[in-house]
This record gives sequence, C-alpha cells and structure tokens, in this order.
Amino acid sequence: MYREIIPPRRPSLAGPLKSTHFRQPLLDAARHSQLLALSNLETAGGSVDFEPVDLAGVCASAVAAAGTRAQAKSVTLDWQMPPAACRLSGSQTLLESMVANLIDNAIRYCDSGCRVVLRCRRKGKTLMLTVDDSGPGLDPEQLSRATARFYRAVDTNLTGAGLGLSIVENIAKIHGGQLQLGKSTLGGLCASLRFEID
Repeated sequence: MYREIIPPRRPSLAGPLKSTHFRQPLLDAARHSQLLALSNLETAGGSVDFEPVDLAGVCASAVAAAGTRAQAKSVTLDWQMPPAACRLSGSQTLLESMVANLIDNAIRYCDSGCRVVLRCRRKGKTLMLTVDDSGPGLDPEQLSRATARFYRAVDTNLTGAGLGLSIVENIAKIHGGQLQLGKSTLGGLCASLRFEID
C-alpha cells in the first residue's frame, strides 16, 4: 500500500517564467558539475570509503528534497516504506546522488498529472530499489542508449546534460550493483537497481 508523500499542486494560472538569457549559464554550470562528478566516479575505482548506509533513509530524504520540484510540475511523488531495514555497505554521498538523479530523471520526463513511485525492499541477500513513473517512457532503441553520456530522447525539448542515468549506473557499479531500465507497470519507465548484500 502506498503512502503519498507529495501531492500534486494545481498549476499557476500565470505559468512558469521563461528566460533563455538566464537559463543557459545555469545549464552550463549544471553540465560542468555533472561531468566533473562522472569523471570522479570513473577514476575513483576502489578508493571510495564505504560505511553502513540505510538506503531507505536515503530514499526518504531524496523524496522530501524533490517535493517542491514535483509540486511545481503537478507530479505526484509516492514513497513505499519498506517493512524491513535496507542497509548496505557504501558511500552515503554517492548513494544520495544516485537516488536523487533517479528521481530527478523521472520528474523531468513526466508530464503534469503523472505519478512517480519509489520502492526499496530486501529479499534475502538482494536489495532492490525501483523508480516507476507514468510518463511517456522509452522505446527499445532509446532504452539501449539511455545510460550513454549526453544521450537525451530526440523527441523531447527538455533541458538537461544527459548524464543523470550514466552517473546512476556508475555509482551502482561502484557498489557492485546493476541498473536495469524497462517498461513500468504504470506505463512509463521503470529504473531498477539490484545490489547483493551480506
């Protein structure tokens, strides 16, 4: 059973402010930041310090942090609280970045009125994290390229560096995990992360 955290907000009659004059420097800064993050991930290798991390707590914080953005797009953001602890050995900072990028990606490509659902659960020695959305999703060709650097679906005019899912995949690999992308039961994209834990 889902517990709704962030309800959608009615869109403003005035509409969002748009200014390409101010937007481009912000986009360039965001792209530079993500490129730097990706470069650091690819060179980090085994030098990342690990500690016990509660992935459920990371998810809860990420959902709360994304609330304003979800409301601004009238997207409903749901978080399914796991019945048991979801702990793994990893980097708190990297895992926070991983979850934040997954949620950001889902909200970014969802239209007004869509729904994003975040789940975290443990089954035996496997930890699963999934982000489902009811957005447009990706076709098979797009799915095969979605984690490539700078890739963005050609039929969208949204802003972004095209690095979010690449960063997610790299962080998952550092933690011995795998990222899988597919069709969501909600109709959009399902991003699924699997980690083997002790």
